[in-house]
Amino acid sequence: PTLGSVLTRAWCLAVHKRGIMTVPKFLGRVEQWPVHFYNLTANETAWQVFYPPFQAAVDSGAPAVMCDAHEVNGLWACRDHDVLARDLKGMMGFQGMVVANNASAMNYFPAPQDTSFERGVDLTLDEPTRILQTSRAQQAMRMSALRVLAAIWHMKVDVANTCELPCTKQINTNQRSDHHSYVAKKAAASAVVLLKNQRGLLPLTRDNVKTIALMGPAASELPLEHPDPDGDYYTGLQEEHVEGAQFFSPAFGLWSRGRALGINVTAEVAGADVCIVVGGSKQHADHWRVNDETDAAIHDAIDRCAKVIVLVEVLGAILTPWSNRVQAIMSLFHAGEETATAWAATVFGDASPSGKLPISFPRSAQQADKYWEAQLPSYWLPDFPFAYPFGHGLSYAYFFYRGMKTKS
Repeated sequence: PTLGSVLTRAWCLAVHKRGIMTVPKFLGRVEQWPVHFYNLTANETAWQVFYPPFQAAVDSGAPAVMCDAHEVNGLWACRDHDVLARDLKGMMGFQGMVVANNASAMNYFPAPQDTSFERGVDLTLDEPTRILQTSRAQQAMRMSALRVLAAIWHMKVDVANTCELPCTKQINTNQRSDHHSYVAKKAAASAVVLLKNQRGLLPLTRDNVKTIALMGPAASELPLEHPDPDGDYYTGLQEEHVEGAQFFSPAFGLWSRGRALGINVTAEVAGADVCIVVGGSKQHADHWRVNDETDAAIHDAIDRCAKVIVLVEVLGAILTPWSNRVQAIMSLFHAGEETATAWAATVFGDASPSGKLPISFPRSAQQADKYWEAQLPSYWLPDFPFAYPFGHGLSYAYFFYRGMKTKS
């Protein structure tokens, strides 16, 4: 919650400076279970665990907040008057508009059920075009219209001389620049988390390795044009790729950088000094584990290679039952177009891994099931048995302490 609040504030303020609306989401997605956490009450859980990032967004002037089609304490989030009207608009002081995600306002109930506007939503997407008219519903929609206008006036969208709605020409233009590519490279490389580095195997240099064998399903796979529903190793859940992005596979990134350093990178295991397995997970259903292809490649490498480095591109926490049988592990949450750059830079030492785990990786499958049921960051669990804890992340730095003395 604290880290999320800091990141939310920085993001909102930076985007607002460009005259662009931020819409923090999803209020009601994570809160579906449990209603209370550990020894906290349900109310303490909401305000100490779930709400701080949204409060930070409100305090940073976010003009909109989006709810989703999930339940909070048995009520649909976009129809929960306590969450939207009492907590968000009342206690947090939110003056903007509440936007319901596609088909999330649930305006399908016949009278006498209240409409979502009466429950706290101000703008709906992909909902019935007509809603039963009542005096309460009409009054609620008038207030919703005022909140939508307030959000527009707050961001000065009405006076900005940008384009004529629906702005089709401008939306279809390619706004990509060299600076975007630079930021993507820097962000991807800095996100690599070094989980294990036995005897300083990494970074690989011409002095400690001559030939590298590449293995694993993600090594040479390029992203899909439309990732859903199959997913790929580059995007998050229900995400798309930026138009005009040029993708290179991890294999090409490692091969090209290795070649420049005089290191042979090949697909042949025989004669290799070290094997690098590139894998991970593509789909949300793979949560808690790498996919079967990756698992098979890791065990194949363990059986055939003297030294094994595992590079995993994942969507969340994973089990690492093979960690004691490999020499080095690096993880990367799906990093987009510069994934190849990130691996090449950190494997060969052009950049030192500086990422830290924002969640804990569980030690065993039994505990992972419990962790998944809670759907909460494991650093809130004081007795959580982890393989790699929240905040873990090694680097290539070495520290020496000499001449130390103790006072008697």
